Amino acid sequence: MLRLTGSVNTTLAHPKCVAVDSDGNIFAGCAGYNGGLEKFTHGSNRAYESEWCHAIGKVMGVALTDAGHVFCTVKSDRHEVRVYKKCGGFLYSWGSTGAAEGQFSTPTGIASDGKGYIYVAEGSSWPAVQHNDTWVVGGNRLQKFDSDGFFIWQVSGFNVPIGVAADKKCRVYLSDTYNCCVRIFNENGELIKSFGEYGSSPGKFNCPQGIAVDRRGNIYVADVLNNRVQKFNGDGLLLDVFGNEKEFWLPCGIAVDESNRVFVADTMNQRIKIYEQAGDAAQ
Repeated sequence: MLRLTGSVNTTLAHPKCVAVDSDGNIFAGCAGYNGGLEKFTHGSNRAYESEWCHAIGKVMGVALTDAGHVFCTVKSDRHEVRVYKKCGGFLYSWGSTGAAEGQFSTPTGIASDGKGYIYVAEGSSWPAVQHNDTWVVGGNRLQKFDSDGFFIWQVSGFNVPIGVAADKKCRVYLSDTYNCCVRIFNENGELIKSFGEYGSSPGKFNCPQGIAVDRRGNIYVADVLNNRVQKFNGDGLLLDVFGNEKEFWLPCGIAVDESNRVFVADTMNQRIKIYEQAGDAAQ
């Protein structure tokens, strides 16, 4: 069972995704009209305060690497991955708008695995994106890169995949959003397991987006149109369901820290909500 312990209001509009580092700092990607990337740290009174904020366009996904870098997918005049230092300094970017290998058509979720590889989902609900007066056909795939943006492989055949996560064993977890299911792959892009279907009863999904994995291998899914979070074990067995329309308003993003605290991007309420799990606080 989750217990609410805190909440952070974002400066930018519509937090879409969230990541948390080992020091408890929160990185929120916002996809509203003034979207961008924002970092929150503990202030002198232990309340979270904004440390820096970059209005760089619609940030659709955010991930942290063991090297201490912040990766985010950006949808603006270019569709690309941008990389920052945790202090907020810009490092580099890679990718461009297009449908070829290594290009992006509406990049959404992003994740880093235990070896530092980067996974980017593309979830355009339209078959084409306009770029420089040209309509680019692409999207609905998952691509793997090294940290410098060198393309490794891709998997396609999804219906608007939005959330992606990876664990230390290099398994990759994808929210196949409009197919209302979760797909699990190995590091070579081979499908291991799928679970879920459309519905509102426990264990079913209506527009699953954000996805996260804890240190025990449990899977957390932001079930957006059902306004809830669902927790599963690694085999897809339902463990817990939390939230309703009073608790959330279209929660699109989710993260779990090393202490198993759960961070939910409560998108339309413009905040990140923080929860502890029963039995984890004292561990």
